[in-house]
Amino acid sequence: MIIAIANQKGGVGKTTTALNLSVALAELGRSVLAVDLDPQANLTAGLNAAGSKPTIYDVLLGDTHIEDAAVSTDYDGVWLLPSELDLAAMELSLAQEPDTECLLRAVEPLNRRFDYILTDCPPYLGQLTVAALTAADGVIVPMLPSVWAVSGLGRLLASIDAVGARMLGIVLTNYDKRTAVSSEMWNDLVKMDHPLFKTRIPHRVAAEYAAIAQMSVLQYEPEGTLARAYRRLAKEVDALA
Repeated sequence: MIIAIANQKGGVGKTTTALNLSVALAELGRSVLAVDLDPQANLTAGLNAAGSKPTIYDVLLGDTHIEDAAVSTDYDGVWLLPSELDLAAMELSLAQEPDTECLLRAVEPLNRRFDYILTDCPPYLGQLTVAALTAADGVIVPMLPSVWAVSGLGRLLASIDAVGARMLGIVLTNYDKRTAVSSEMWNDLVKMDHPLFKTRIPHRVAAEYAAIAQMSVLQYEPEGTLARAYRRLAKEVDALA
């Protein structure tokens, strides 16, 4: 199953979700290919593969096969298709000559090899994100519990609908049940009747410390609240596959 993890807003926990969900799904015995489609390459760094060559950019250019670009990670069952800053040039190229199926063609040779292909999209609704949505069997939207986060949701949902992808659900990140805004946002989303994961990813400083250590929170603090939340999310996702 190919899943795009997308939100046109930055800082919503998109890459953190992609990394930790990949590891949590692998803990369930699933094989996972994490695709870093963000030129900032934060997922690549988070999986200790910064500087890896070739990258998704080379694959999309047609200069290398995806089998030669995918690399193993420190986590059993998790492989990575790394990114690099040069991928930003692909955004410009696709803007001039749109090719919405470029990623679908690229990952197709490995689709049967992995139970899940999770794509970490760029933090904007550009051509690379559209390509990821087009390739996806389902879409996960990480979102902060704030009014501003909801403001751009309609455009993203319209794009998901336009390419015919299945909306798996919104997952609230940085959730603090002690604050009224978090509870109100949850209630508002329930009323909107959008697909919504029951799991809410809590606000914990362990997420920052794990990122600094370039580790999944499941490795950094295996029995912590965050790790347990991502394991619950993985079970929800796996039930939808």
